[in-house]
Amino acid sequence: MIGRVFLGRYEAVRLLGEGGMGVVYLARQRDLGRHVVVKVMHDHIAADPKFRERFQRETLLMARFQHPYAVTLLDASLDDPQGPCIVMEYIRGITLDVLLEKNQHRLSPARVGRLLGQLCEVLYAAHNQGIVHRDLKPGNLMIVDADTPYEKLKVMDFGLAKLHGRDKFRPLTQSEGEFAIGTPAYISPEQVRGEKTDHRT
Repeated sequence: MIGRVFLGRYEAVRLLGEGGMGVVYLARQRDLGRHVVVKVMHDHIAADPKFRERFQRETLLMARFQHPYAVTLLDASLDDPQGPCIVMEYIRGITLDVLLEKNQHRLSPARVGRLLGQLCEVLYAAHNQGIVHRDLKPGNLMIVDADTPYEKLKVMDFGLAKLHGRDKFRPLTQSEGEFAIGTPAYISPEQVRGEKTDHRT
């Protein structure tokens, strides 16, 4: 709902979208006057202890990972009166799928090389921290300053990521709903079968 205030300072300005886990708003941070993105869990999910645990893992995971080619987590809460929410930086740009559509799915080799290089950098950094995105697709790759010399890529939605390595959280081979995490057209055979995944997947 437009006008809702999250964590006492983020006022919803516009609905951006809705997914299986929650609703996404463009919001204004009142004290700083900047725009942010707020992701709020659905009420029926917020009441489920397993999903609350997963939500908490996601926020801790995102908080420990910062990179110039990844969207930054700014704030989070499980106990906000409006519902558990995640606050992320607002990125102005277009997603890679939209960029490809605009260019009839044709980009120059040099441009593809630059964008892939940036993607490899952020994934390498994430993998070094035991983080696997698990839902990489054109719709989760934001292109900032498209068609300019300053064009760069930002990976969105590490919220479906899986934590590996020596950590107190148990590994996730499936989401709590007993289905493989990811988008069918882009996930690996291992994810389809619900098998263990790693950075090669």
